[in-house]
Amino acid sequence: MSSKFLLVKAGDYILLASFASSAGKIDDGEFFVVGDVIASKFHLAFSFGRAVRSFKEGKNITKSIKNEVICNILGDRQVERALKEAKTDRSPFFLLLIEKNLEDAIRKYIDFCRRKRVKIEEWPEKFDLDILEKAAIEVY
Repeated sequence: MSSKFLLVKAGDYILLASFASSAGKIDDGEFFVVGDVIASKFHLAFSFGRAVRSFKEGKNITKSIKNEVICNILGDRQVERALKEAKTDRSPFFLLLIEKNLEDAIRKYIDFCRRKRVKIEEWPEKFDLDILEKAAIEVY
């Protein structure tokens, strides 16, 4: 059985993520939405950890941690192409929030979901080879 949220701490950052559907449009600067490009919770956690590490080591290719996470999810160093590939304008989608404080992250997430009427779904653990290939994860 899978849980509805993913909470990951890496360095000074906390990632709070869920798989969601919503009738309304998501248009909040703090939150970011990615389409169906995440293969599993492990894939997202690993990509988040790599993004945080790249900022810590000064090897980041983007100016924001959010965009760095997206580039790592897709395994693409071409920022514009990765952002275009990750965008979604339809449900379902992955809703992500990166914060430095756990309590702030949880409060913002809950408030946002209530305000936007976002319905949180069970996390889809799928092993789609196309997604894994885009993410540059080795399949054995």
